[in-house]
Amino acid sequence: PRAGAATAVGCEVWGWGRAGAWGPAYGAWCAGWETSWVTRPRAPSRAVLASLGCVGTPRLLGGGQGTSWLAGGLVFKPGADAELQRWLAHDLGALECGGFRLADPIPTLSGTWVCEGWCADRYLSGSEPDRSALSGWRAILGAGRAFHRSTAQLSRPAFLDQRTDRWAIADRMAWGERPLSVAAELAELVRRLGTALTALGASQVIHGDLSGHVLLERTQPPATIDIAPSWTPRATPDGILPPPPRTRPPASAAPPAHPTH
Repeated sequence: PRAGAATAVGCEVWGWGRAGAWGPAYGAWCAGWETSWVTRPRAPSRAVLASLGCVGTPRLLGGGQGTSWLAGGLVFKPGADAELQRWLAHDLGALECGGFRLADPIPTLSGTWVCEGWCADRYLSGSEPDRSALSGWRAILGAGRAFHRSTAQLSRPAFLDQRTDRWAIADRMAWGERPLSVAAELAELVRRLGTALTALGASQVIHGDLSGHVLLERTQPPATIDIAPSWTPRATPDGILPPPPRTRPPASAAPPAHPTH
C-alpha cells in the first residue's frame, strides 16, 4: 500500500508481512513483502478519561462501527461533533421519553462537550434485537415510532445546514433542498422515477440510522442510541428499514412432492 492509503477514524493501522508485524503505523507506508493491513480501534487516552472523571481501563464495545469504549459507566466515541452533542443534551434531552430511552450526553468536568475529538454518553443497558426474526424488526419499528412522536415538536436543528458530508448533500438532493446532480446515463431514469414520487407529509427531526441503533431490555423501554438527526418526513425511517426476513410456509402449504418412477 502507498503512504496514507490505510487510515481510519479512531483506529490504529497495523501491517503484517513475511517478516512479522509492524504497528501502530497510522497509515504510514510499509515496505514489507506480502504486506496486508488491518485496523485496531484506538482507546480514549488517559487525558480523555480524566476529563470526565473516569479511571480504570476502558473496554471495547461491540456493534456500530466498533470504535466505542466503556469506562466508568460512560460510552466514549471518537470523531465527536460538539454542536451535535450540545443539541442532544439541550434540545433532545428536554423531551419526555414516552416508550423509549435516550443516552444522556455527558460534558467534561470543564463544561465542554468534546475532548481530543472524543465525546461521552451515559451507558444504557440492553441487547441488539434479533434481526433474523420478524419480532426484532417490529421492536425496532416500534422504538422508532415512539421516538419520532416525541421529536415531532422539535424545530429544525441549525447545525444541519452547516454539514457538508456526502450524506448531508445526498439528503438535500433527495428532498429537493438543492439541485439534483446525476451522471448523464442516469438522468432519464431519475426523471422517470421523479414523476412517480408522492408527498410524505411535513418534515421533522428523525433518526436517520435507526436499524442498527436500538437496544432492548426486558424490564425497560427500548433504547434509541447514536442519534443521527435528519430533517425529513416522519414516514422516512419506516421506509429505509430493510425488509423483514421471510418466514417459511407451514408444512401443509408446501407443494406435493413429485412422484417417483
